[in-house]
Amino acid sequence: MIDDLGVSEISEAITAYRTVTSSEEYQELERLYVKAELDERQRTYNAIKRATAKKDAEIAEKNTEIAEKNTEIAEKVKENDELRKQIEALKAGNAGE
Repeated sequence: MIDDLGVSEISEAITAYRTVTSSEEYQELERLYVKAELDERQRTYNAIKRATAKKDAEIAEKNTEIAEKNTEIAEKVKENDELRKQIEALKAGNAGE
């Protein structure tokens, strides 16, 4: 199509481009470029995945600590309730005397 316009410089440039891009050397460089880009994306993905896994592990550890503290608090609340009942029973027993 562009060849039909009769502009020799453009036609020569197109021919040169086609020659270069069809060469094995160019195709190998293009393949290496694409491979390098894919490798970089894979490294980035893996780095994000490792960072996410590390944060997930930290969050899980904190959640475990929180659950343990909640259990301790629940035990203390239960002990306090028992003590209150005992105090109320003592007060009720002393009030009758």
